[in-house]
Amino acid sequence: LRSADTQGNAIFHKECKFPFTYGGKTYDDCTTDDNPMETGGGRKWCAFVPNGYLFEQSGLWGFCLDEEEELVPRDRQTVDGRTCSDDYHHTCDMQAVYGGIRVDWEAGELTLSVFKKVRTTQLVSLASSVRIDL
Repeated sequence: LRSADTQGNAIFHKECKFPFTYGGKTYDDCTTDDNPMETGGGRKWCAFVPNGYLFEQSGLWGFCLDEEEELVPRDRQTVDGRTCSDDYHHTCDMQAVYGGIRVDWEAGELTLSVFKKVRTTQLVSLASSVRIDL
């Protein structure tokens, strides 16, 4: 998950949507290539709308928060791929949702998880989780 502001306002409450296409090139991470507003002096930026939207014309982009400042880096997040929106951790189409907290004192990690019961099979599986260092 990468956070972005809105065109340089320094309020990092938007979520970058990857991949996104700009100028005919597809990006899987924030980029310094040709900032849509031609400002920012090489700052990394991203689109926060799904691929296919004309974000250059709509202004739906922002500067990325530095990776080291992200609360939970993407490599410490898990999503099962069955989401119903373009938000990374948004899960739906299930009968029930359960939360879980696991503390691994030896590894010094806290894992926050969301489990879901699938309507058709009644099986409970992991929908989304994040790992945070204690």
